[in-house]
Formats: sequence, structure tokens, C-alpha cells
Amino acid sequence: MRGLGRTLPDITSEATFRSTWQREMRTPVVTSIFLLVTVFFVVFLVEARFGVPLWPVGLALTLVWSVIYYAVFYVLYWRVMRALVRRNIPLLLIFLGYFSVLALTEFAIGPLYLPVAWTWDRAVWYFSTSIAVFPAATAICMLFYERALRAGFATFPEALPYWQPVPERIDRLSHHLPTAKRGRLRRIEARNQYVEITTDQGTHILRMKLSEAVAATAGDGLQVHRSLWLAETEIQDLIYVDGNPKVVDADGALWSAGRKKVPEIRAVIVKNQAT
Repeated sequence: MRGLGRTLPDITSEATFRSTWQREMRTPVVTSIFLLVTVFFVVFLVEARFGVPLWPVGLALTLVWSVIYYAVFYVLYWRVMRALVRRNIPLLLIFLGYFSVLALTEFAIGPLYLPVAWTWDRAVWYFSTSIAVFPAATAICMLFYERALRAGFATFPEALPYWQPVPERIDRLSHHLPTAKRGRLRRIEARNQYVEITTDQGTHILRMKLSEAVAATAGDGLQVHRSLWLAETEIQDLIYVDGNPKVVDADGALWSAGRKKVPEIRAVIVKNQAT
């Protein structure tokens, strides 16, 4: 996967991340799935796997391990998760990794309470049947809580590596705009300490440097002048007026362009004509 290991700037603070995680962990769906899956793995499948009932001691140990797993997941796991998410590791891989460790732990402690001879073939069968159910439990939880986790783990939903890594450039600028003004970005103009952002839904002014606004775009544009950024789709032609380069946008309006930007502008025009 491309982008793994790159530090993401849009993950929420430790306090917000932790409170979101622990709030969702306390919901009936998560607690029920967590405990049922654990019991399913160790209790209900033992007889089917090995043809023997689970001893009372084994059942008690299973319940103890369930509580320990849940406590670790609730109290400590958010730290590991946040550290990995900030490195653009998808939550899907993080959860599957955790559950794989869980299965290996059960594999290791199985001989302590399973009333059977612990041979390699039985060990492999025990581990493989355990690990086979984890993806289903992971998918159910992730689908059910996707909106809540995206909202609590990142400053905006698209900034969280949930199913896959976050691309290097994503549109962060739209999330600074009122909902009614969000749309296809056309241009950004510098206005002293402000920028005027124009989309196909209207214009909005933000207190922000032009460089900050440009860095928050998805990267599909060009800063044609020190005070102007245009989306590639807006760069339709290049003409000279009194010896000065001017960009013609999709509406036919003229915009000043820097002479050093002329080669890049021409390249965008050629690209647009080819599509």
C-alpha cells in the first residue's frame, strides 16, 4: 500500500481519540460482540474441534481471559492504535493485527486448560479455526462504527486511514467552507491576510495565507501568480496583453500570470486539450 509510514497531520488529540474509543467500546454492540466472539472461539468450538467438553476450570479461565482482553482493549489499545493511525496504517490492518495476536495468545495458552493431548495438528486446527472468524467480527464492528470513529479520530472523515491509507494529497480546504459553498474548487485569491475561495457553489472568504490554502487542496491546480491559484480545469488558454501573460479561465475571464509560470501553464493547457 502506498503512503504507509507517512505522518498524518489531521489525527485528533490524545484526549479526543481516547474518549471516542472508550465511548464506543462501552456500547452494547461492541461489548456483546467482543464477549460472544471470545466465548465462541474458546468455549463453543472446543467440543466441535476436539470432541471433549470444556472443564469448569477451563471455562473459568476463558472468562478471565475475556475480561483481560476487554480491559487491555479499553484502557491501553487506543494508544497503539493512534500511534499507528498517525503513521497512515489503516484501522483495518490494525484490528486484524490485534485479533491475530489474540488468536496466537489463545494458541499459546490452550494447553493450560484444554483436556486433550496438545499435538501439532490439533494446535494448527485450533489456531486456524480461531483466526478464520476474526475478519467477520472485525468487519461488523468497523462497518457499524465507521461514522463515529471517522468523526472522533480525525479532524474530518477523509483524513482517517480506515480501510486504506490516506492519499498524499486530499481536499482539506472544503472542510473550512460552509456546507452550502462546498463544491468543485475553481480558484483561490489572496486578499491581504485573507483568501477568497471560489467554488462552483459560490465564494467564501477565510482568514488564511494563500500558501496554507493551496497546501490544503487536493493538488489538482496551479499557482499561476503570487496572489492566485487556479484549478487545472480553469486554465483554458494563455494570451499576452501588452506583453504580459494572462490566463483565460473557463468563463473567459483574464487573470495575471507570472512569467516564470508560463511553461507550467502551457503544460496544463496541453493536458486539458488532450482530455
